[in-house]
Amino acid sequence: MHLPLGENLRRLRAEYAITQEQLALSLGVTPQAVSRWESAAGYPDIELLPVIAAQFHTSVDILLGCRQTEEEQTMQDMKAALISAGEYGTDAEYLACARRAAARFPTEEFFRSELACALSRTIWEEHPDEDAMREAEGIWQALLSQTRDDRIRYDCIEGLVTLYARGYHDSARARAMCDRLPKMKYCREFLLSQGIGDGHTAEYIQDEIDKLTDCLGCAIHNLVLSEDLPNDPDTWDSKIAMMRTSNKLYEMIYGEDMMFYHNRLSFGHWIISTYEMSLGRTEDAMTSLERMTDHAVAYDISYRDDHGKTYSSPYVNTVVYPVPGDPDFHELHEHSNSHFLLEKLQNQRYDPIRDTERFGTVLARLREYDR
Repeated sequence: MHLPLGENLRRLRAEYAITQEQLALSLGVTPQAVSRWESAAGYPDIELLPVIAAQFHTSVDILLGCRQTEEEQTMQDMKAALISAGEYGTDAEYLACARRAAARFPTEEFFRSELACALSRTIWEEHPDEDAMREAEGIWQALLSQTRDDRIRYDCIEGLVTLYARGYHDSARARAMCDRLPKMKYCREFLLSQGIGDGHTAEYIQDEIDKLTDCLGCAIHNLVLSEDLPNDPDTWDSKIAMMRTSNKLYEMIYGEDMMFYHNRLSFGHWIISTYEMSLGRTEDAMTSLERMTDHAVAYDISYRDDHGKTYSSPYVNTVVYPVPGDPDFHELHEHSNSHFLLEKLQNQRYDPIRDTERFGTVLARLREYDR
């Protein structure tokens, strides 16, 4: 008999904005144990079940999936549909789905936050809808004053910062909203890595290394692509060097067994290829595209096979590749890495090499893992 305990545990953690580390600490187990439960690779001891249920103000029956009301099921179905529409639907589909959900469950903060997010997408249009912007701002401001859920509060602040900066072009309000968040020094990972006397300090340090590595790698990506950084031929070699540094950072920390982080390197090599094509270095660009493909395929295979496993590098060998649905972790779900790269390779910049055998091989390998 299949017990959906792992699925329910992930859902409850997301609703209560509790991380695997926080739950593990309260239960006196390791974060890896929680990850195994959520991936159905194991189950908690029976005496822990009432403790876990109490943590989320529910019953053991509901935790184990023995009883779920029709209303609860409807809410979960609407959440799944909304997340899918937000990631892969059109802006209109996302907004319509968010309005339906918020109308059906008007007190559910998640649906209200998603509605504001859907409304705010207008800021990326050539002519933003000011009514939609004001509605999004009102929802986020109301939630910010009402919610007791840290995750919802932080999502509201992030949304308002972007709305003020991109929609209203009001940097003062955007900065004031940013200042409502703590500095990096006061984050959970930094404090846990100092040790709290529970015998898991090494795991906390590795968790911090994992997150800092990805933050730094993504920050370099963002710097290269920043609209504030000059983008002319004189800067392209420098940007290529920066992207290669980011790639080396991931390779240094994760080694060959990169699992999820193959995704970051595939993106890095693709960015490098765009600058190499612009510089007319077609052979170099082709090599970058082949490396991009190696990592894209490796990521797609790892996504299929490796959730719940630990990395092998000595820097992060207690860190688990999280299971899908972990609220602290976002990756591709409905489409593969190869799928998105195939779309990018349709760009006309690749026309000078499109008919070559090597480019054809790249396309063939990506198509094999397209989903």
